[in-house]
Amino acid sequence: MPLDSISMTQFYTILSNTAYFRNNYEKSIGFDRKALEYNASDLRKRAKSFLNIGTTYDLLRDYEKSDEYYQKALEAAKAGKEKRMIALVQSEMGLLKINLKEFVEGRKLSELSLAHFKAVNDKVMTAHVQENLARIHVELGEFDQAIEKLEEALSLASEVNSLSSEAHFTYQLALAYYKKKDYPNAEKYLLEAKSKFDALDESNMQTRVMSGLSDLYAATKDYKKAFEYLEVVKARDDSILTATSAKNI
Repeated sequence: MPLDSISMTQFYTILSNTAYFRNNYEKSIGFDRKALEYNASDLRKRAKSFLNIGTTYDLLRDYEKSDEYYQKALEAAKAGKEKRMIALVQSEMGLLKINLKEFVEGRKLSELSLAHFKAVNDKVMTAHVQENLARIHVELGEFDQAIEKLEEALSLASEVNSLSSEAHFTYQLALAYYKKKDYPNAEKYLLEAKSKFDALDESNMQTRVMSGLSDLYAATKDYKKAFEYLEVVKARDDSILTATSAKNI
């Protein structure tokens, strides 16, 4: 018995997600395009497929293609009057504009999505959009505003018991304080972030935090600690290089 269009859409969406999490991004895009062939009448699913393609191109740093598919996702979401999907697309479009240093447009899109997520009490998405807005403030040197946004994001992450989000927002808070040259608070939040990433065993972020601590102690002329963390970072990098080389033999 042949699969109906709904089942085929779901089938290709699952294949796309699987390829994405295996870092096979071109295949992921191809499967999402196949899903679009079967969901012509479902505007929410079309918007989701377009959004998936847009985020994948964003990851590949093909920003022109990313923007093209975000626009298609927004059109489909608006046509279907899918308010949550509209906000999700606006959030991703806002982040793209921030990455492109187009801060006025990035702020506008982020604030539009934030208004929706706050209205429906979506704490997870509210926190992530607050982080996006904080990035704009940091880029513009508005550190106090950035810190305020990140503190709110961190509070929301704590409310929903998301240790991963707490760790990332704590790290971003540390960076904001570092750029503000408030080194005591930068150290406080870097050490908190390290503790959280250690608990999560997120190797990449552990290395980034320790690199941040090395930079911080160098800035405060505590060269002994700066060197100690630098040595740990170097050892971790050498270990990763050795493991990668072994795989390629």
